[in-house]
Amino acid sequence: VSTQSTWARRRGAPIRRRREPSRGEKDDVVMRVAGTSVPQMVAGAIANRIRDGSIAVLDAAGPASTHQMIKALAICRTYLEEDNLDIVARPEFVKSETGGPDGTGLNSVLRVTVEKYKVSSYRIHSDHPMKVAGSSDPKLTAGAIAHNVRDRKDCSVTALGADAVNNALKAVAIAGSYLSQDNLEVWFQPFYVDPDSNLLELSVLASYV
Repeated sequence: VSTQSTWARRRGAPIRRRREPSRGEKDDVVMRVAGTSVPQMVAGAIANRIRDGSIAVLDAAGPASTHQMIKALAICRTYLEEDNLDIVARPEFVKSETGGPDGTGLNSVLRVTVEKYKVSSYRIHSDHPMKVAGSSDPKLTAGAIAHNVRDRKDCSVTALGADAVNNALKAVAIAGSYLSQDNLEVWFQPFYVDPDSNLLELSVLASYV
């Protein structure tokens, strides 16, 4: 996504037209995030790719890995502030030998594609963020996300802890599958709600295909 982005906030959730990947992007190396990965180091690697005009693709399997990945994305946004850059990320399920056949099993791999985006406020809260817990059903949360996007309402989810963050990202990915029939893709921007808190919020955006 270039800095001359076509994102446009209507009454609520931002909508943009999808752009085709630039040459070489489809062959980018996937970064695999582990539960022991250091978020600051992953964030630095993402930032370097974005500064170079590339995309970043990250895989995470399981709550601990997903938690570290989302932390890294939130931290990366702060690293890019001095470059007047920002990022958006699109989640999806990819096939895993240990995951379910439909790509939504507990051990499924969550893949996030990260692209450059024009600089925006680090924290863009919706009026009523959805709280996701470790016991939440991602499909139910996904349905609520899809409903808000279709209604052009601001939409975000908050999560604290590895299991909750994992469920939150699964919900955003599943919402993307629900909205594909509307020719929409789902993206998000993560941030720490408070500098002194570990509470993460994922602000949801939508994109025309």
